[in-house]
Parts: sequence; structure tokens; C-alpha cells
Amino acid sequence: MELNIKELRDKFNKSQQKVADETGISRDKIAKWETTSHKPKTEDYIKLKNYFESLAKDIGDSSVSLKFSQTESQGQPILDIRVCAGHGIGLEGDENKVIEWVNIPKFDGCYGVTVYGDSMYDRFKSGDVIFVRLIQGRNDFDFGQCYVVITNEDRYIKNIYQSGRGDEYVTMTSYNTEVNPDGRRKFPDRDILIDDIKFLYKVAGKLRRDQL
Repeated sequence: MELNIKELRDKFNKSQQKVADETGISRDKIAKWETTSHKPKTEDYIKLKNYFESLAKDIGDSSVSLKFSQTESQGQPILDIRVCAGHGIGLEGDENKVIEWVNIPKFDGCYGVTVYGDSMYDRFKSGDVIFVRLIQGRNDFDFGQCYVVITNEDRYIKNIYQSGRGDEYVTMTSYNTEVNPDGRRKFPDRDILIDDIKFLYKVAGKLRRDQL
């Protein structure tokens, strides 16, 4: 089915403000999409798709299966953004710009972003494209798995583990165990407050750059 926000809101008894609060999308955007010919851009579309499909799954409704976008036949989009496998690169790139498409059915509902840095070597190399799915709940971790963690300052790709500092934290760890000359890890573990996580995406798979 097509993404009809008003119809889906009515179906699940959600106000515009409730959808905004639960997806992180502004109410003004939702109102604009419902009342004008404007359409959500890629990242917002994926958030809405995952949100409404999750609501349907919770009540056992299999009728809600949204098309990814009007260009779904092209496959999955690779966005012009980078995620940091290192010490931080900031919020580089344009999250609303699709730089290319790939057609990989097992990554339906995902979009691609590019890895930058070496902290996740050799599972993920700098330049690899990873495909990610939005996780609705910031506390919905599958510990030991790989995630893209977005804060107000950066985008990281890390393995996530339970933190010894308490339930309000998680620990981000790197695959790369390289050490500096002084014997300390080049990419040490880092604890982060769950409340500082703006968006959370689970890594579904990858493509080496030479496979594109």
C-alpha cells in the first residue's frame, strides 16, 4: 500500500503530534505532507514506514506493508552521509540526498550509508556501504550486535553492549583491537548515555565498495 499518513494515523488512532513525538519528525512536516502535494524525503519516509509497520505488527495486522518509495523498483538508496568508524567525524553529508541505488531484496526497508574510518576493521572497512534499519525504541538493544548510533554531534558505527555504569548507559565498542605504542587501545570502548542517542539503526548488512 502507499504511504497515506492521514489514513494510517486514523487507523491507529494517532494524532499528528503523537506521530511527531514517536518518530522524531516535526508536526509541521506531517501536516504539510497531509495537506499539500509535498512528499517525505528518504529518511523521513523510512521512519514513517517503520513506525506504521511496527504499529501494525504489534496488533497482528498484516495488511500494512508500505512501499519503500515511489522509486522502490530501483532498489535501496545509498544516502550521501557517512558514519564514523573512528573517533568522530561530525554530521557530514546530506541525509536527504540519494547518491545511487542498489537492488538487493534482503535489504528491503533499509538504506545505505558509507563507513568512514578503521575502528570496525576488518568487518567493516572504510568506504564500505552498510545497510541499516531504524529501531523505534532507543532501549531496544540486541547487545553484542552492530548499530549506527546518532547523537546531536556525530554518527557512529559500533558494537553495543550493556554498560557497567548502569542501565542509563550503553558501551560502544570497536572490532579493531589495534594498540598504540604505549599499549593502550587505539579505539577504546566508550560509554554513552542512552538519553543522548537521537536515532538508533541496526546494521542489516554491507557491500564492499568494489561490489557496487
